[in-house]
Amino acid sequence: MPDLFNNPAFYGIQDGAIEDGRGLRIMYPTAENYVFDAPILDGPYPLVVFAHGSRAGSGVQLCPTDVSQDYKRWTSVLYVLARCGFVVAAPDLSNTLSDPVSASIVLEETVRWMHRHWDGREVLFRPSVFLDPDEYRLRSVAAKDPRADLAGVGAGLGIGDDDTHFLGMPTPVGVIGHSWGARAAALAAANRNVAVDAFASVAGAFDDNEVVSAVSSLRSTLLVAGALDSLNASYLPPLWTQMPVPKSQVLLAGADHWSWFSPDSGLHPCQAEDRSAYCPIAWQVLAEVLKNFMGKQLLNYWFVPPYLLGSSGGQLTLMNQLWNDPKCALRVRWDDPRSVPGSGDQTYGFWLDAPSW
Repeated sequence: MPDLFNNPAFYGIQDGAIEDGRGLRIMYPTAENYVFDAPILDGPYPLVVFAHGSRAGSGVQLCPTDVSQDYKRWTSVLYVLARCGFVVAAPDLSNTLSDPVSASIVLEETVRWMHRHWDGREVLFRPSVFLDPDEYRLRSVAAKDPRADLAGVGAGLGIGDDDTHFLGMPTPVGVIGHSWGARAAALAAANRNVAVDAFASVAGAFDDNEVVSAVSSLRSTLLVAGALDSLNASYLPPLWTQMPVPKSQVLLAGADHWSWFSPDSGLHPCQAEDRSAYCPIAWQVLAEVLKNFMGKQLLNYWFVPPYLLGSSGGQLTLMNQLWNDPKCALRVRWDDPRSVPGSGDQTYGFWLDAPSW
């Protein structure tokens, strides 16, 4: 299969619903240059489930006003994951986010539905059958196939699919949540009712003891916040001391709670406001950070030095402005025994007055 992490494909979208009728947007790699209902490129791929946030108590009136479609409004961030070799599933949580336990159950149900009922679920399982070259040759000879020596072409990988066997082991699963959605994602990962291998929070609201306890029990964790989002950024330092390794935290200079959307998509303040202090590519920076974090945790892609962002190589690189726009400066710290070095604190761009952790 192609190396989509370093050579991204196109992405496709399927809009549908899980068993309870709840809306679900699925994004995935495709070889076709159109989006809706494009055929899925052969996998396997890790699964990432995304939990959008709640607008309640934000103090900002956001448009479009229909909250029932918020699960679709993160496409400008999540499509990068889909292009780079992940399947992303984003359920509608608009009627459950006030209760993080109920919302976490929806995320668990989404993982199960993707594995059991999604039409493309084969790409969410690792091949589990050894392709025996001797057996292929015997079958070919028995069938009097003159190309016996070529039988089983493609078996050189050693493993593959066999329609007579079950789908195999599921690929790794990651969860991402924004704001209150991060609370639900943390609980879903900590409950272990479904296997979750990595957790990422974007401007997470960690004002609940049960959620803090959940985050403190997780491994392979990333917390992202904007420096202009003072409340949610304030959760990062105390959580750092509680989180087990491996762990990473990211702070973006010119971002607040709702800065993570492309200007022509997603959510935006209904009233025009001065955005001169904001990073105009926060959504692109976030997409890169999430892609590289999930790439390390779910795809085992490591770089030298393997700090969180890694080297650019042939990847989608959407972060050039980090180097010439102070509003887009980024601070990253990590503690991961698998890295070289195993821990560190890195600033990207010109952030002369970067706050201390």
